[in-house]
Amino acid sequence: MPKKMTLSENLPIKEQTKIDKAVKYINEKIGKRYYETAIEVGNYVLKTFFNDDIKEVKSKNPKKALSFNKLCARPDLEVHPKHLNQMVLVAAQERLLIDKIGADKVNDLGYSLKVELLKIRDDKMRTNIAQEWISNPKTITEAKKHIASLRESNPAVSDIIPLSSPLIVQLKTISEWVENDELTGKLEGLSINKIKILKENIDAFLRQYEPVKTKIDGVKAKIDPIYEIKKKKFDEKAAAPKKKRGRPKSKKGKK
Repeated sequence: MPKKMTLSENLPIKEQTKIDKAVKYINEKIGKRYYETAIEVGNYVLKTFFNDDIKEVKSKNPKKALSFNKLCARPDLEVHPKHLNQMVLVAAQERLLIDKIGADKVNDLGYSLKVELLKIRDDKMRTNIAQEWISNPKTITEAKKHIASLRESNPAVSDIIPLSSPLIVQLKTISEWVENDELTGKLEGLSINKIKILKENIDAFLRQYEPVKTKIDGVKAKIDPIYEIKKKKFDEKAAAPKKKRGRPKSKKGKK
C-alpha cells in the first residue's frame, strides 16, 4: 500500500524551511502572549481573592475564597474555571521558581510545561525538575512522560493537577442534595449555563480521576489480603497470655 502523503511532503526545501520558520514564529508569539496573560490574570486573582497569599491558595479550607467560587460560577465568565484555577496556581508557582532560580531562567520555560509542574507537590522537587527542563528543553509530550516516570516511585508526584476549589464546593453541594433526595429537583432549577459548567467540571473530574481510581483499586487489592494476615497474627499475639517477666523467687530459707 502506498504511503499516504502529507501536505508538506515533496515541497522544495526553501518552501519547507519557510513553513518551519512560520510554525516556530506563530507558536512562540501565541505561547508568549498566552503565558503573559495567564500570569497577569493569575496574579490579579491572587491579590483580589486570596490576599496575595500563596498559602491561602493551597489551603483546603472550603470557606477560604467564597467570592472566588462565585466568580468561577458566573455564566458570563469567558474563562473556564479549570483554566482560571490553573492560572492562579501557575502564578503562585511562578513566584516560587523565580525566588529559587531567577526570572530570566523561569521565562525560558513554556506555560504548558509550568502547568505540568503543578503535578509535583514537593516544592524542592518541583524546582529541581524545572531547572532540569530549562537546561535540557523538553516538548510537552516528553515532559508528560517524565512526570509519569517520576510518579511511579515518588508519592509527591500526581496524575493530576490540583482540583479547583469551585469543583470541590460543587461536589460537596451535590453530595448534600443526594443525601436529602433533592438532586433531580435542584438540578432542574439550575440555569443552562450553570448546568453546562457543572457538567464540564464533572466530566473533567472523571477523566482525570478514573485512571487514579483504577490504580488505587489495584493497590487496595494487594493491600487487603496482606493486612488481613498481619492483623490476624497481631490479634493472636495480643490475645495470647503474657509471659511473666523477672527472675523466679529464690527458694532459700524454705524448710
